[in-house]
Amino acid sequence: MGRTYLHEDRLNDAVEIYLGILRDDPEDVDTLLELGNLYLASGNGRTAARLFRKVLDLAPERTIIQKQLQVAANEEENGLQEEPVPTSAEAIARMLQRLTGKAEPFSEQEISQAYDMLQEIMFSPNPGAEVAMRLDEITNLLPALIELNIRQARSDGNTPVAEALQNLQINIALQKSSEDNGSEGENDRPKKGHRGPGRRHFKGHVFLLLPDRNHLTSRMAFVAEALRQHGCKVTEGEDITRLRFDKPDVVIASNPYLTPVLSQFLAACSAARVPVVVDHDTDFENLPVFHPDYATKGPGRLANSKAYTASLVLADIISVPSRVLAESLQAAGHRVEWIPDGWLQEETASSTPTTACHDLALGWFGESKLLEDLAMIRRVIIRVLHEFENTKIVVVGNPQAYQLLESIPQDRKEFIPNPGEADLAAYMRRLDILMVPLCNHPYNQSQPDRLLMEAGRVGVPWVASSIAAFEEWHAGGLISPSRDEWHTYLRQLILDQSLRKSLGAEGMQASEKRESKTIGAMWISLIEQILKKKTVSSPREMYG
Repeated sequence: MGRTYLHEDRLNDAVEIYLGILRDDPEDVDTLLELGNLYLASGNGRTAARLFRKVLDLAPERTIIQKQLQVAANEEENGLQEEPVPTSAEAIARMLQRLTGKAEPFSEQEISQAYDMLQEIMFSPNPGAEVAMRLDEITNLLPALIELNIRQARSDGNTPVAEALQNLQINIALQKSSEDNGSEGENDRPKKGHRGPGRRHFKGHVFLLLPDRNHLTSRMAFVAEALRQHGCKVTEGEDITRLRFDKPDVVIASNPYLTPVLSQFLAACSAARVPVVVDHDTDFENLPVFHPDYATKGPGRLANSKAYTASLVLADIISVPSRVLAESLQAAGHRVEWIPDGWLQEETASSTPTTACHDLALGWFGESKLLEDLAMIRRVIIRVLHEFENTKIVVVGNPQAYQLLESIPQDRKEFIPNPGEADLAAYMRRLDILMVPLCNHPYNQSQPDRLLMEAGRVGVPWVASSIAAFEEWHAGGLISPSRDEWHTYLRQLILDQSLRKSLGAEGMQASEKRESKTIGAMWISLIEQILKKKTVSSPREMYG
């Protein structure tokens, strides 16, 4: 295995295997020979000759090694000093630095700088913010910071921790060299989502960092179960520091700006090189000033604005459910991935929607909390209910919207409270036609297509405003380009049962593309991307 890694230029993987063998058997001839060849390739003939002589002492029958000794003797005059302990992690780190063409990973001056920086962070009144502001400096001084911990571990007599940290130094140096040298050509990289024959996908530990563990959003509930279906271990919580003895491979933080203290945990993850995905499921920057959450959870609250900015900086990658939102953040220079909402296979509903009575139910969901969206078609709704006595209006989740329709008789309207972020499909089954009116402003234009997907799952046709995500989804309903067309399209669906059925079937077919196997695979691919780019192969190596 070690030789295979060497042939593939995976030096860090090869050296890890050799170091593991030597820990178990310090006189393993083949491993000593391979390390001798690596020292020779790095230009350190003296250390290579020492290893070759040891191999000859252990296996005198290998006379072919005499040739390697001869070559090593020719390299002994290049000025490199013989390593006192060629199999130590420090010596191998220096050898690998030369092989990859890089300078020493740290100097005494950098160690002094690292110590000063740690002192400033520790005694700062806000350590989390201090870490967030100095991420670049922390990254540059990471090898020196690790060296400080190595020296402390030695001083404490904790040899296993010192050795683990030394291996981490090697990993970081090699990963940086690989990234800087562009060891993998653009044309050689597998296409996104392609794992190649026989490759196993990620099945590690994912920690969901949540603003409120008791109110899991439907998006995060889906992500948790979809990742579990793909074989991942998923834990959830509001404080990552409790995972003292079971560090996650990756952290997915959901809307961390809602609880600004989460920025400190993100900073700690970033400093510890734990990959962080920050998931923003709403367009924070374009939240309208008239939105109910603007002053409490949005830009109108300074703490939330600072936490939002910090989350963008601390994220290895940002995930969003809307292509428009993704493009907006990408234009601002952030690394963003669009992962749409999905649904779980076991949640599949009956293809025949059921209503509370024989009336045709026109439904509106108030999850956007913007009454102006419903007010835009209020007169249309009243007119349609007046024209068709077999219709009624169902308002889900927004009592103020229900009051907006106070002129409608009680027996022609229904209000359904929304308990948090419960499954929309349970309410969607109560409807015959879904209405999704959205006023034309940047916040609404960045909305995802979740409602149309949920309607498609249960075969409910819809009428919706001309929003980018709705235009792209398109299947299963009618797009109303202006307020005037709303009346025409609602009349058409009420009168034409066959059209309702055909559109419902079309929506169900489109929603199949959002089943958890497909969307879950997108999350797995995203996790694999950031794990590949981090400077350590596993966060567990950092903590022993």
